[in-house]
Amino acid sequence: MRSRRILFVVFAVVASVLSTVAAGAIIGPANDDAANAAEIDSFPYRMTQSNEGATSEDGEYTICNTPGDETVWYTFTATSSEALFYSATADDWYPYVWVFKGEPGADPGDLTPVNPCGDYWNIIQTVPGTTYY
Repeated sequence: MRSRRILFVVFAVVASVLSTVAAGAIIGPANDDAANAAEIDSFPYRMTQSNEGATSEDGEYTICNTPGDETVWYTFTATSSEALFYSATADDWYPYVWVFKGEPGADPGDLTPVNPCGDYWNIIQTVPGTTYY
């Protein structure tokens, strides 16, 4: 399996999380599922993360004929109305970033898409008190 890396950028603070390899088995990232999304506490925010070992969970969206595959999840709750820029890059493949609002239920399909066609970058207008994934 080739290694994939995602650079999730929403302006500038840096943190680093890597998948763990134990006894030859690849363990997926902790934020592999929507229910375990990594909390973004403040902006600006910058994250470099490997999605090696990540999976797609039952009920993940297929948006614009592109299925969620090897997904990692982040979440934040907007405290004000802001134009929020986000982007992602990868070494040797084309990443997609989808933004949803709401709360995940039994599966991620319970979330409402904010950007109907995910791309590697976009700008959304946040609404105070709304939780985004």
